[in-house]
Amino acid sequence: MDIMDLGVKLLAQKLGGSANNDMVGQVLGSLLSNSKGDLDLGSLLNGMNGGGLSDLAESWLGDGDNKPVSTNQLESIFGSDKIKEMAGQLGADKGSLL
Repeated sequence: MDIMDLGVKLLAQKLGGSANNDMVGQVLGSLLSNSKGDLDLGSLLNGMNGGGLSDLAESWLGDGDNKPVSTNQLESIFGSDKIKEMAGQLGADKGSLL
């Protein structure tokens, strides 16, 4: 199972019956992919580093425990407008998505 499949599975479970895996995959893919449709972790990490969350990113990339991410941090990383758009596409509210 690749990282995207894992993300889709976890997010679909978190949302319960409000969204199917295909829709979750499309929305998550648009959030995490570059213009070519490839998973773009570099841009995600750059956004985290630029947003003052480099210690969080480093904990995920290094050995040891991963630091937890808060809903406010997620919204900061991806942007409120993008989160609202994703939630609407999935038929969920912003808080549930975060």
